[in-house]
Amino acid sequence: MLAEIASLFSIYGEFISAIPFGKGHINDTFKSFWNQAGITTSYTHQRINDRIFVHPDRVMDNILRVTKHITDKNRADSTASWSRRSLTVIPALDGKPWARDNKGNWWRAYLFIGNSHTRDTASSAEEARMLAEAVGLFQSQLSDLPAPRLYDTIEDFHDMEKRYPLFYDALEKNPYGRAGAAEVEINFFKENEKRGSILIRALREKLIPERICHNDTKMNNILIDDNDLSALCMIDLDTVMPGSSLYDLGDLIRTAANKAAEDEQDTTKAAFDTNFYKSILEGYLTHAKKILIQKEKDLLAESGRYMTQIMGLRFLTDYLNGDKYYRTSRPDHNLDRCRVQIALIKSMDSEWNTIQDITRNILSHGG
Repeated sequence: MLAEIASLFSIYGEFISAIPFGKGHINDTFKSFWNQAGITTSYTHQRINDRIFVHPDRVMDNILRVTKHITDKNRADSTASWSRRSLTVIPALDGKPWARDNKGNWWRAYLFIGNSHTRDTASSAEEARMLAEAVGLFQSQLSDLPAPRLYDTIEDFHDMEKRYPLFYDALEKNPYGRAGAAEVEINFFKENEKRGSILIRALREKLIPERICHNDTKMNNILIDDNDLSALCMIDLDTVMPGSSLYDLGDLIRTAANKAAEDEQDTTKAAFDTNFYKSILEGYLTHAKKILIQKEKDLLAESGRYMTQIMGLRFLTDYLNGDKYYRTSRPDHNLDRCRVQIALIKSMDSEWNTIQDITRNILSHGG
């Protein structure tokens, strides 16, 4: 099947083989191998989930514009190994950045970035800082992307005030009879509804600006060089669209400053690491400080808690709806993910004074 799919794209050489690749929640990903004049070269192929991304052509239009803009900047700045510093979209035979197979499925292809990997948890505060620098650089490089405005690939993606009605609808319908098993988690999100909307209210009231963001900056969406362990580029760009800079910072804080994996079943392992938080904030501001306004800086400390709450709410909503959005590998997988987010919020709350002190100190020293 993959040989047929790969033949839809402008790839030189003879197809050798393909294997499943990656562990994303949404799209199916494969790695292909090609003989190009005696040299084996690899590409990444993804079947775009058009149940989630209902306009795959718009997704690819966004990705093509963003990756070209970053690549052009890296080449102009003589950035070392610029071809590894952003994804490279491989056009289909008709020149479009996507192709459709004979069943109507949507596909895309990228040049495979070799000698690289991703991680689910940060091994050190220094690594967390390095990853945060990559997020800040990504936002900075896209701060001058010319009009028109990027498409919204998923409407209201990080809008807490829109996510809560979806949660309440799932709770009322309870289509799979799961609400009883999640009573504690349901009550937590009910009790924390009001405080959870601080960022979306600031964005809606135009207290903070709309910016181009990745919108899914969990750790394993940042590619790392195998040799020097530096951050190479952002991957999984389906959700690159307008949003708040604080969404990206917050999602990295949520994943990199958590001592547990996102789906850890033992929630006692989920704890907020303030040393990692300090490193993340310092790394992020290395590049982002030149584009942020004061109100965004005022809300930096809130970003991690906001993104942790909205992700916990989304995991719980998907659990109640029968796991329609996120790929799962066990019956309570989404509920486990939700519980980790709750444990992390509680840990953040217990460290809140320290978090605010760290943030103030960094900003007072030029951050």
